[in-house]
Amino acid sequence: MKTNFNLILCDLQGELCEEFKKQFEGCDSVTVHHGDFMQLKFDCIVSAANSFGLMDGGVDGAITMYFGNQLQVRIQDQIIRDYYGEQPVGTSFITCGRDMLNLDGGNQYVAHTPTMRVPKDITNTENVYQAMKAMLSAVDKHNVDFETGKLFNGHNRINTVVCTGLGTFCGKVPYHRAAREMRLAYHNFIHVPTSIDWDYANKRNNDVFLAKVS
Repeated sequence: MKTNFNLILCDLQGELCEEFKKQFEGCDSVTVHHGDFMQLKFDCIVSAANSFGLMDGGVDGAITMYFGNQLQVRIQDQIIRDYYGEQPVGTSFITCGRDMLNLDGGNQYVAHTPTMRVPKDITNTENVYQAMKAMLSAVDKHNVDFETGKLFNGHNRINTVVCTGLGTFCGKVPYHRAAREMRLAYHNFIHVPTSIDWDYANKRNNDVFLAKVS
């Protein structure tokens, strides 16, 4: 499977960007940008969030400043409506950055993707892998829904996604591990099995474990 969008891995930390370059070497649809996301053109940015949509710090704070506080309000409303007040790690949803849909297209979206329930150390978890996999799947589903006419008029394809280092700030995940887990999630997103059995499940589980601990 080929992705139907491009991914820009963007971060202010040069050391993390170097890890991205090593892990994603050879991935034609992935580029790395050392700098601020506002320097880039994008259709969707990933909010590496908490489960409650409290977007007042770190990259989430910058995303809120970019789109306005209405974004946080709408994201929390969707968490209440769709997840009964707490969005689990391992899920992601796409919403418009602005509260008014541009009917001529060109909308920018946010992929709200929790890496933790509340800000805390997640170094001993698989949260980075789970969040990355969920985000990629959510973007792909958005594009499929757009192409099959399931999204109402005014929406547009997501051609370029910007994603910062997941779990590397409050989560304290070491840069090399975060990059490795994100790369594994990307690999598993692209290489979809034709069937599932216990050998497949055990190998997938072991791969995720090794990415987390090695």
